[in-house]
Amino acid sequence: MFVLVAPQVTVPHREVRQQVGATTIMTCLIMTNPTGTFSWLRSGKRLASDSKYELSNWTFGEYQYMLALTIHDLASSDYGAYQCVAENAYGRSEGVMSVFGTCCYM
Repeated sequence: MFVLVAPQVTVPHREVRQQVGATTIMTCLIMTNPTGTFSWLRSGKRLASDSKYELSNWTFGEYQYMLALTIHDLASSDYGAYQCVAENAYGRSEGVMSVFGTCCYM
C-alpha cells in the first residue's frame, strides 16, 4: 500500500554560529511520497551549486531524504536566513535556518 502525502521538512539546527572565513554546513531532513523537488533558498532566490555554495542530497530508506547546504569561505554578507524547501503534487513544506557570526569574550 502506498500512502501519498505532502512533504514534511525537519530542521535539526535552526541557528548556526560561525566565524567569517569558515566552511558552514546546514542540513534538513525530508519525508515525502511522491518525491517531488528539493531546493535551498536565500532571500526568496533558489541557490545553485557553484564556488560559494555546494548542494547535496542523500536518500535514507523509503521516502526519506537529507539535504545539505555547504557555504564555503563564509562572509558576513552570508549571515541571515536560508530555507530548505520540498514540494510535490500534494503540497509544500520548508524549514528555516539562520547563520550568525560568533563573538569572542575577553
